[in-house]
This record gives sequence, C-alpha cells and structure tokens, in this order.
Amino acid sequence: LTLQLMESKDYRFINLLINRGKHLNELTKTLINFWPNILAESIENLHSNKQDEKNIISAENTRRLSMLFLYNCNTQKCAVNFNEHIRYISEHEKYISSNDMHIKDIFIKLVKLGVKIDNLVKYADDSFILDLIYSNNLYKLKFENVKVILKKIYAIDNEYDIKHLNYTRVMENGKSPLSEYINTDSNINEYMDGILENCEGKIRDMEKSIIDILNNDSLADKRKEAYIKSLSRRVISEIKTVENKSLWDLLLKRDCIKYNSQNVLDYYSEKRVLTDELVDYINESYSVVCLSDVKYEYENEFIEAVIKRNEINDTRYEEILEGSNYIMDYFVDSDYFNIDEQKIYILIKTGILKITENNSWICERLLASDTIEIVDKIDLITKIIAEQEETVICCMLEILGLNDFKNLFKNRARPKFLINQINKKILNAFIKKGTIACYDIDGKYYKIYRTKPRQIK
Repeated sequence: LTLQLMESKDYRFINLLINRGKHLNELTKTLINFWPNILAESIENLHSNKQDEKNIISAENTRRLSMLFLYNCNTQKCAVNFNEHIRYISEHEKYISSNDMHIKDIFIKLVKLGVKIDNLVKYADDSFILDLIYSNNLYKLKFENVKVILKKIYAIDNEYDIKHLNYTRVMENGKSPLSEYINTDSNINEYMDGILENCEGKIRDMEKSIIDILNNDSLADKRKEAYIKSLSRRVISEIKTVENKSLWDLLLKRDCIKYNSQNVLDYYSEKRVLTDELVDYINESYSVVCLSDVKYEYENEFIEAVIKRNEINDTRYEEILEGSNYIMDYFVDSDYFNIDEQKIYILIKTGILKITENNSWICERLLASDTIEIVDKIDLITKIIAEQEETVICCMLEILGLNDFKNLFKNRARPKFLINQINKKILNAFIKKGTIACYDIDGKYYKIYRTKPRQIK
C-alpha cells in the first residue's frame, strides 16, 4: 500500500491518516522504510505554487510528520538524508510547543542534529520550551534571539541596556548557558554581528566586558574594529590590558583610552615610535608625562622623539621636558630648521639645551625671530644673563635693542631704567649674576647700586 501511495504521490491519504492520529509511530516507521522522501516532498509542496492544494499534507501535519520522523528515525540517517528537514525545523516560526508528544526525546535528536532555530520570538511565551531551547543552545545567536533570552530568562527589560550594554548584561550573570554559548568557538562573531547591527552606533559596555571582547582570539579583527568605533570615550584605563597591539592606534584615535601618562609610556615601549595617534593623545591629555617619578627604560629615546615632534603642543612639550633628566649634547644647524623656534626656546627654558659660547648663535636667532613672543625673549635674555659671559650677553642685548643694560658692565656707570616689568626682570638677572648688588626706586626710575646701599657714603 505504501509503495502504491508513493507511486501515485497520494499525499492526501497520508494527510488523512495523520489527522486520525492512530498508530502514528507505526505509520512513520513504514514511511521511513518505504517512502523516506515523503517528508522532504511535503516540505517542498508547502513552498510550491504549482501544487494541487487538495493533494497535500497540511502545514500542521507536515510539522507533526517531521516530529514523528525525528522520534522514529536514526539520528545519523536523518542527518545524512534530511538536510532540508533540518532547515525546515530551523526556519519554522514555532516548530515545537509544550503540548507536543515526546518533547525530551525530540530535543535530544535536535541537539544531535545540530539544529539552530532562526527566530525565538514565537517561543517567548512558552517558558518550558524556551528554557529547553536556551539550555541546549538550539538557536542562532541573532540579536532578536538574544533579546528574547535576556527578557524572558534574565528578566532584563531595559531596552537601552539590551541595545547598548548587551555583553555586559550577559556576563553579569556569571557562567550561564548564554555566556558560554557566545564564547564557544567562533560563535562570538555571529553574536557581535547582531550587536553591531542593532546598537545604533553606540556601545556602552563596562570596561571588563570591553577588554574581554577585545582579547577574544575567536573574534575577527574587523569586528573588533567596528566594536571599538562604537565605544564611548575614555572607557579603558590601561592600554596594555588590550593584548592585540594592532588595535592600539585605533583605540587612541577613537579616544577610548583614559588619559594617563603610563599609557603613553606603555604605548611607546611597545611601538618605539611617536605615532600621530600617540601625539594626538598626548595633546588632548590632561595628565602630565612626568618621567622624574618613574624609572623608564626608554627615557632618552622617548625624549629624543618628543624633541623632534613639532606637532606636540607647546604646553605638553614643556611639561614632558621639564620632567626629564635628558641633556642635548649637541645642536646643529639642521636641528634649528627642523624644530620649531618656539620648541627650541622651550628646550633652552627647560634646561634640555644648554647655551654655551659655541652655540650662542641659537639664542641670537631666537631673539631676532618674529615667531617668538617678546615675553619669551625677555625670559630667554634673563637666562642668558645669569649663565653667559659679558661678550655673549652684550651681543644678545644689542639684538633686542637693550643697549643701555650693557653699561652695567662698566663699573663707574650708574644708568637709570624706567620702572616696568621687563626692566625689573633683566635687573634681577644681573643681580643673580653678581654684576650689580641691588636696585631701588627713585621716582620713575630704578636706581642701581654696585654694592649694598649701607656701604655707600
């Protein structure tokens, strides 16, 4: 009879037998042996527009027949011969419910066949079935599926958290079927695709979760990069906690690293280059890179790189150099043209570049330059007065048009200088050098004393 039905393709009769609901297991075993393709044909008929609607197995009976095949069929045989069957189960909007027979046996077969259900939305209100699907990882790691699990099993209803702190909320529950499923093999990639597609370009995971994701060897780098681009600013305390060094530049560029001088040193220790990304990070940071407080293996190399980086803003440039013990042994003409004049002024100001008779030409150029502010020129000349010989000082004073101060080197001269801040700074420098003893206010002028006033008769 079964062979006759198969030859005539009498699906309607099989449909009637399933409707009767009697001896279904015996019927199924007979079909498996004599008409094994009936299930695949029935599934195909459901999607065909050319079928005779009266000679079909209904959608509900196709589902029931599918479950009967699973229950009665050898798992290996099903896996080999019924790939379309597996696809049918995965894509069915609600393949199994609490009212079905042999549920536990069916689930054992589904697990062995590696079935992954496409959409869990229709299972959301069937807690018994949903829990079986969840605990056996019988679902695809699509965003909507994860959302159903978070809502129904984790009791997380906050839509913002589900969209923007998804991984954090998953991992907060510790070791769970969902967290283990996500982090098994390469499943993290499927999961991350769903997160990135639905986070609206904004991920607010907690730092530990971020580090776990970026350090997951199974997650493709392109997804890590997309994840980084969605992170909020300054969420990672220490750049070295991210094991994949190739991600460091992007993390700096996206401003994901908290401002910390140690991050600068850790980055340079690894890269040994002062990259554009690191320069930008230094410029934007409010944290001073103070090398005097640490013993840094690459200090000299780092400072040499900093000195030649005109892109570092003057404030950060000076802060870094002030905290260093580095001294420039030589300074040549090419250095002058490759380093901004304001930076050269800072090198002198911080003591990195020592001015001597041999390199006094540097100060001459700086004092004659239009790019150096007058206040900086005055600070420079006071430094020169305190440290250099008369010949060098006079030359520098002449460049600034401060020739009257040259008279201080003449013992019998008693020049007067108008009261103002510039003259006061210069006179203080001459006192520090020991050229004069002090000065006093005499009307509108500073009065110079070669010795202490009490010694003058």
